[in-house]
Amino acid sequence: MQVRRFIVIKYGYLFVYEDVAARSPIYAVSLQEYTIQLEDPKSPSPHSYTISPSDDNMPQKDLQTLLLYSDPKRVAFQITFVNTEGEELLPKFMAAVEAIHESSISSTNSCIHKNKM
Repeated sequence: MQVRRFIVIKYGYLFVYEDVAARSPIYAVSLQEYTIQLEDPKSPSPHSYTISPSDDNMPQKDLQTLLLYSDPKRVAFQITFVNTEGEELLPKFMAAVEAIHESSISSTNSCIHKNKM
């Protein structure tokens, strides 16, 4: 079963809404602990699902999937974008998640450094 959701990134969190008119999110995910990767449809992760597969079990051409990893081998979340909804959205989303993750690493390193002093 496929479900369409609406997402917002704010304050380092991914807020997931049931629909565009929803007043509050279904859930929120702290993005600091995740890395992000664009899934290669020709070599998908064994831990992801193909959304709207075509006859050859490949995703439809207008879909791109991002995987959020909690560690290098564990897919925690899968987000599939429809390209026709704005092709600039996917790289902006990836850049936002990467920036949040990098800032959390930077903060952690500075805290470790302070503790050593």
